[in-house]
Amino acid sequence: MTSNILSTNHKKLAINRFQSYWWLALISTIVYFFIGPMYTMLSYQNELKYSLYQQEVNPLLAQNFFQDWFVGGQGYPAFYIAGMIVASVMAIVVFGYLHNKKQVHFYHSLPITRRQLFLHQYGLGLLLNFIPLIMMYFAMVGVPAIYGGLSVVSMGILIKQLLQILLFSWISYSIAVLAAQLTGTVLTQMAMTLILQFGLLVVVACTVLNFDQFLNTFSMGTWMEEDLFALSPFMYAIYYLNQACNFYSVELNIISSLSMVAIAVNIIMAALITIGAFILYTKRPSEAAGSPLVFRFSAPIVKWVLMYTAATLGGTLFLEVGGKVFFVIGILLFALLTHMFSEAILQKDFKAMLHNMKGFAVFAVLLCGFYASLYWDVWQYDNYVPQDIAKVESIEFTMEGVSSYSNEENKRFTNPEQLQQIVHLIDEMVKQKAYGCNSDLYGYNKQMDSEYTTYVDITYHMTNGRHITRQYSSVPYNRTVFYSSL
Repeated sequence: MTSNILSTNHKKLAINRFQSYWWLALISTIVYFFIGPMYTMLSYQNELKYSLYQQEVNPLLAQNFFQDWFVGGQGYPAFYIAGMIVASVMAIVVFGYLHNKKQVHFYHSLPITRRQLFLHQYGLGLLLNFIPLIMMYFAMVGVPAIYGGLSVVSMGILIKQLLQILLFSWISYSIAVLAAQLTGTVLTQMAMTLILQFGLLVVVACTVLNFDQFLNTFSMGTWMEEDLFALSPFMYAIYYLNQACNFYSVELNIISSLSMVAIAVNIIMAALITIGAFILYTKRPSEAAGSPLVFRFSAPIVKWVLMYTAATLGGTLFLEVGGKVFFVIGILLFALLTHMFSEAILQKDFKAMLHNMKGFAVFAVLLCGFYASLYWDVWQYDNYVPQDIAKVESIEFTMEGVSSYSNEENKRFTNPEQLQQIVHLIDEMVKQKAYGCNSDLYGYNKQMDSEYTTYVDITYHMTNGRHITRQYSSVPYNRTVFYSSL
């Protein structure tokens, strides 16, 4: 008897919730219609008009166009981006009742448990996004059917891309749902969604920027690849599309799929985020509605992320203008302004901007200590040279940019005597600081007064599998003449 009543309650709630949010399904259907069938048709019509204008109508125009669109990948990016954005909006709306105390009390008074209510809301938001997306995605295939290019459409590629689009959309939805559990207002939920989506990427990017400024042998380029963009689901989707899609095809190209490792990582990440949101929902106080942040532990994390980002950008700007003294002023000033703004938001009172100054003082000390450790190279990064040649398997030596000679050479050495010679010469160069430094921080290096200079990249391939790279800029060419004798 009790189970029948509960089952009836679930059905009534599901029907009621769908009736309340039918307009969301309509809006998402319209969005996906425009980026799917409509965009595909307009793009083909534009291509056809251009061909007619050129008076060079290709009888295989339809097949070539839709081959690039569906096989080369030109038709999928809009679905990836829109799917992730719409998913975030769905989460904000479906869990929007958490920001209103009356609605929270109403929903929590229903004859179902919090766990069941969360699953209802979570599933509803997914369906309101997934069903219109899938419908309009396959409706897009109707365009080549109309214009005679259906034969080139690969259902295998089509389905694989759909599953990947749904995966990225699921991750974005889960992140926005987690943000809803951590916040008590719509504005802070949107801000928290952005922080969860891009925060880790921004923090690591700022750290890489600091390394590039303070560590003179640091190679920033090695970090601006897949490993960095993988820290944000949205940016990783953009990176994947940029690498996989054939935007300017001349011949047949096939869009590549995500690796099984990437798919597994994204599935695990989405599942863990969902579980985290579920746990926080069951522990979230009903009276938290209206509070900027619901849980205490999230406030210092959010503030420190924002302060570190602002301090890095502000310090970099001041460094370019006035040198290292202004850099210190910049990081402290921007960190303080961010702290004051954050406290005003959290306390909902602009008079509370100077609240929790002890917390700011702790952050400022740690931040200055971090920059001091980089400035004085406490970690011995710039001074690194392998001490035990037996642990070096090989050395990759690259020399380029030799003034007007446009010289670029690259060679990998494995002979123990050559390795010893290279390490010895690099060690001498490091001890004498005979390479370029950041003049804004360390002043001008007179050793750089040479007619010809070169960039030297050294990669030590160690026997334990590590690859250690150092990049020396503005090295006087007379210090690298030994290379020709190796």
